[in-house]
Amino acid sequence: MTGAEYTAFLGAALILAVTPGPDTFLTLRYGAQSFRRGLIYASAAACGITVWAVLALSGLAALLQTYPAARTVLAVCGGLYLTFLGLRTLWGVWQVERRIRAGARAVVVPYAAAEAPAGTEASAGAASQSAAGVDSARHAGTAGGGADTLTRKPAVVPAADGGAPGAGARERRRSPFPVGLLSSLTNPKTGMFFLALFPAFLPREQGIVLLAGLVLTIVAVFALYSLVLAASAAGLGRRLESRRGTLTMDLVSGGVLVLLGLSIPFF
Repeated sequence: MTGAEYTAFLGAALILAVTPGPDTFLTLRYGAQSFRRGLIYASAAACGITVWAVLALSGLAALLQTYPAARTVLAVCGGLYLTFLGLRTLWGVWQVERRIRAGARAVVVPYAAAEAPAGTEASAGAASQSAAGVDSARHAGTAGGGADTLTRKPAVVPAADGGAPGAGARERRRSPFPVGLLSSLTNPKTGMFFLALFPAFLPREQGIVLLAGLVLTIVAVFALYSLVLAASAAGLGRRLESRRGTLTMDLVSGGVLVLLGLSIPFF
């Protein structure tokens, strides 16, 4: 392979890397959570691309052209998996929002008023006097620098970031590596790209060193581009570290994943 041919191959590999698709969006999504998670996802996607390249070189990926039904089944599986990821994300957002609303409805109730028996005028008067007395004691304690220990305080709803309970936090504790591997392997467009790319650049005399170099070139270009994406997304994620910012990112990413999953089988 001449220098000009390798340069053309490098350009084709760059086109594969920068073409928007599920891997691009998911790298941004996990990168926004943290730079490390973005790199883990990108590494998994690179492994999937390597598998597709090896399948194309071995001729197994040509089965996708021989049997279009196999390509359709694989595309549907990939679309269903992306839809599942999106719905799981949206479910996590809904659970956190429900906890936030529950915390907002919590009422600060004085102990004496809460414990007074109901149903009698005396108890109502006692509750009112107790509430007034507690309120006075509370103001006195606050003025003296003391803590307000005479009231029931609503439960604090944790942020939806890494330490939040529920589906959102569980998702962030899961490694993105399996997601990256599955989303890449269930995308038949990658295999079709290699089937169109390799015949145009491979010479008749194909050595193992040349084949390995071409595969490594593709993986290196994809990895460098993913590194840029993850770093950019991590910077954006740091600006949206609040609970509301995190929920907004999850809501948008969940909706986009569902749309991607539903549309992939038709392209």
